Amino acid sequence: MSAGAAVKVVTVVVAVSAFLAGCSPSGAARPHEGSTMPPDTVVEEPRVDVDDLFDPGPPAFRQRDPLPSCGTVELTQGEQMPADAIACVDGAGAAGAELVVTAPTVEGDPITSYFRALPGGGIEMFVDLSEDMFAGEGSSWRHVSCPLATSIQRARGANCRSDER
Repeated sequence: MSAGAAVKVVTVVVAVSAFLAGCSPSGAARPHEGSTMPPDTVVEEPRVDVDDLFDPGPPAFRQRDPLPSCGTVELTQGEQMPADAIACVDGAGAAGAELVVTAPTVEGDPITSYFRALPGGGIEMFVDLSEDMFAGEGSSWRHVSCPLATSIQRARGANCRSDER
């Protein structure tokens, strides 16, 4: 099992445990039988914010408008994006489109990119770096907006701007 998969398994176990802990009707628990604590002691259950367990992305990603899908592509090391996936985004027209591409870093960590042809024109990309062990602290997502771009391959130099979260 890879380190990334192990982290995901632990994260799911912690999330489920936190969810089940929150099922106590009062949000507090009494000591279990055999405990050395006095029976009238109330023990507050720890509360876990789900957003602390995984990175759901910046608000611009979570609140993005849905677009017709060009599918999901999972690339292996060194593999290029398929031409038909690029053509789907580039030919989206007024409806727009979104393509999700996951590709490994040199170390094998998955990076997921969301390429979006916007209905009003332009291209935007959300890049999820949260699984990249070498992305550096505070570099979990990148958002690139290219309002003058007409193709995901020619987005560079099309008045693009980038921000990180």
